[in-house]
Amino acid sequence: MTVRSFRFLPLLILALIGIATQNIFAADPWITTLTGVQQNQTVAGTLHVETHVTNLDGYADYDLRYQIDGPSGFIYTARELPFKLNGDIGWDTSKAIPGKYTLHAFLIRNHRCIAFRIVDFNIVRGDADIQVTGIVDNQVLTTPTQIRALFSGVDKPTSVTFDLYGPRTVSNTERYDPYTFLGDNATWDTADYPHGAYILNVTARFNDKTSSRPILFYIGEGPDTGTPETPSNPETPETPETPDVPTVPDIPTTPDRGETGPLPDTYTRGFLGINLAEVTYYDREWAFVDAMKLAREWLPTKTGGGTFDTGESLKLDTNGWPILQSGQAAHTLIFVDTDGAYPAGKYVCTFEGEGDVVLSHDAKQISRSGNRIVANVDPSSNGIDLRIENSNPNNPVRNVKLWMPGFENAESPFHPLYLERLKPFSVIRFMDWMRTNGSSISSWSDRPKPDYYTQGTRRGVALEYMIELCNELGADPWFCMPHLADDAYVYAFARQVRMRLRPDLNVYVEWSNEVWNSQFPQHKWVQAVTSSDSLSEPFRQRWAQEANRDFDIWREVFAEESDRVIRLAVGQKDNPWVTQKLAEALNGRFDAISCSTYFGFTSSQRGLLNASIAAGDILDMAMSEMTRSLRRNYQAHGDLAREWTQKLNRNIPLIGYEGGQHYTADGGSPPWARAILDVQKHPRMYDAYIANMREWRNAGGSLFTAFNFVEKPDKWGAWGQLDFMDQNLDTAPKYRALIEFVP
Repeated sequence: MTVRSFRFLPLLILALIGIATQNIFAADPWITTLTGVQQNQTVAGTLHVETHVTNLDGYADYDLRYQIDGPSGFIYTARELPFKLNGDIGWDTSKAIPGKYTLHAFLIRNHRCIAFRIVDFNIVRGDADIQVTGIVDNQVLTTPTQIRALFSGVDKPTSVTFDLYGPRTVSNTERYDPYTFLGDNATWDTADYPHGAYILNVTARFNDKTSSRPILFYIGEGPDTGTPETPSNPETPETPETPDVPTVPDIPTTPDRGETGPLPDTYTRGFLGINLAEVTYYDREWAFVDAMKLAREWLPTKTGGGTFDTGESLKLDTNGWPILQSGQAAHTLIFVDTDGAYPAGKYVCTFEGEGDVVLSHDAKQISRSGNRIVANVDPSSNGIDLRIENSNPNNPVRNVKLWMPGFENAESPFHPLYLERLKPFSVIRFMDWMRTNGSSISSWSDRPKPDYYTQGTRRGVALEYMIELCNELGADPWFCMPHLADDAYVYAFARQVRMRLRPDLNVYVEWSNEVWNSQFPQHKWVQAVTSSDSLSEPFRQRWAQEANRDFDIWREVFAEESDRVIRLAVGQKDNPWVTQKLAEALNGRFDAISCSTYFGFTSSQRGLLNASIAAGDILDMAMSEMTRSLRRNYQAHGDLAREWTQKLNRNIPLIGYEGGQHYTADGGSPPWARAILDVQKHPRMYDAYIANMREWRNAGGSLFTAFNFVEKPDKWGAWGQLDFMDQNLDTAPKYRALIEFVP
């Protein structure tokens, strides 16, 4: 893949596709409310939860599955109305381990989830009777320690249980004083435990009550508790530092045949997948109805405007909102350089705190009442400028929302047209949403968070939004693990997915992206840590080692549901040898063979390009290539998948991770650049796409994942299947071919 730089539907159509609904299954019943527990509520005593569902047609055909995830997780299925958790008895949380919990309510029909609700809450109990020595909250343990529970007063507990949760779990119950973790006055040597975040829950049982005290701590490196840095410009990612060179362990020579593969012999999940473009301030994908989630980094300016960037430093709170000094202001940009390809109409801006918020460029203020501003937006390439000034440092402006027309306080964060045009795709690959190429994320504290002021930073989009999008669409997520991420990050990431993702969905897991591609930092990192040549044996072994380590964590987290995790051996389409050698290095510990599915110029065809070349000539070349090198490379990967299916005695399908046309001017302005853009909307591009997908299917391809969903065409390429979100499909041959192809 080549490095990339980076109107509107009638209201009747928006009404037809449904605005901000809780789910997109219009013909099915759906969950209206979930009573008894609220988001982020603190819970004690007995919890009585009931799920209310509308449009039930013969409720005997439906089950309501409650799934509780947390220190004391369990599953309960209500099979008749009313759908209550644990019936009329409810759930006595006094018997549960205190901590953070997630409740899922899944409406099930014929073993498939058709609607859902998710609520996070906390269970607490008194801890005044327990004093724990040897460890404190948020401590980073690097040396051995003795952990003991002490009790004041006359009464002594009948037992004390120490439950350790994290990358490694331990439970020990002591019935006599001294009450020491691991017993017998033992000193705990943390050197034998994986690095990461842990919770130690100490539970004391008395004759008439139970008390608990949870302690959060870290083994190895703790989280970064400093002031968050201002997000860097997304166009200039930093190259991560090269770590020390570790040794590469021996790889077993016997293929791993004993695991049950997650995919059936006939893969029927769906033929189409899609990659999403980066979330940026020049975004043409209307992913979020709160346009503030697309904003660029804050730029320091002065009150009253006039200076684009003073170069001063801005103090930010933990969620990225500026805490302004006297005379200072801050502004950000949204929908810049989009050629006006974003919704027109009345935008509503709401915020908390004391200060002034000013909208300009394409936005013209109509009215203001308190902390609510209405502005009319007439889209152009100027986009929207949002400026904060005169902000009270003791009560600063924060939680700014910029609602697209008609979506103020919408229940779903996603635009309905975005959801509608994603519906044909059964898999969503989040490589660019995660900013995988050159990612600097190494620990869980580095992750992007949903409450941060924008999702358009170099850290990418918060995992919570990726999961929620797949839940709404009923699509399988495809995650690319950052190449610098430690085990604790992967463990926490996988655990969030297991807790929050619909139970009827699978998960695709890939280590980084195009590790074979020498232009990407992840390729250079593997070279550096192995001191080896590109794609040499040490390089391939380290690549496989890193992937297998992440795969093992995912399977451990999903435990009895590990067959939902699809581990990917992702190679290079134009060099099947790379894919073959990676599969060998992975030693059979994968569930699918993958390569790209692009068609474009061969080296000989590129030599024929000149100023007189036309779009039709380019498509003639494309159709010629389909039956030559493209077919050979597809077939070689299909043969490899069939070979490993036979070796492992389980189905190993062939799936594509990126695909479509691959015509680009490589960032320049050659005399044939106009033809590169013209070919994107040529009617015969539809035929080229159909031919490409047919060749892929004939080679055994089970999933075709196009690249990208919506993106502006430029000299770096026309990667979007749509040029803008509400493009007339009569002018979108690439997208139309995808959704009309019959495998």
